[in-house]
Amino acid sequence: MIPNIRINAAVDDRIFFTSLGSATKHFYYQDSSINKIRFLNIPKNASQFVRNSFLFFKNNTGEPISFSIIREPRERFISMYKYAINVIESFDILVDILKNNKNIDAHRIAKVGVEHLLPQTFFVDNAPKEWKSGCQLITMDDFFANGPNVGLQSLGIEPSMELPNIKVNSTDDYPENEYYELVDKIDNQYKEFFDDYFAQDVELYEKAVKHTILSS
Repeated sequence: MIPNIRINAAVDDRIFFTSLGSATKHFYYQDSSINKIRFLNIPKNASQFVRNSFLFFKNNTGEPISFSIIREPRERFISMYKYAINVIESFDILVDILKNNKNIDAHRIAKVGVEHLLPQTFFVDNAPKEWKSGCQLITMDDFFANGPNVGLQSLGIEPSMELPNIKVNSTDDYPENEYYELVDKIDNQYKEFFDDYFAQDVELYEKAVKHTILSS
């Protein structure tokens, strides 16, 4: 897996890890013990939307519901770059940092967050068994296709209000010519690197397209 990652400790719903010379932590999950809903949280995958809306989620099934939103790998990477654009000077520099496992200084990593640089599979692979077992995968496109209320209902969750169909930090508002310029770099200039970097995430995304339910 790229980049190299060393997990230091998992405590409750947090995981501490080091990557590219910097240490950080990620709050994996949003959990409702009352409604028995668990959200396996992957950065840049509508996580802010879900966290902000979680109090309005209702589980009427009587059984635990666990879910995770999976994003098309290229789109997620470009969204991450857009998020970090004021800290990492160019797309080429970002690729060089990842490709060569270069350290990112503490000042910049505090602004970017190393968790945004990691593949989606990292967060799924390191989830505790009780969270991953039975976890429903849904693509970000499917989740928002007919509005988030419909997306949630497809998971067995009934929102208690009409939720706004708003994607935070979406690539939809990225200038089209710039977006496709970056897609071209991924598909051509850096193809060998990204074929490796995205390999497992592509498989995970394909599972989400099929609405796969994970086992432990």
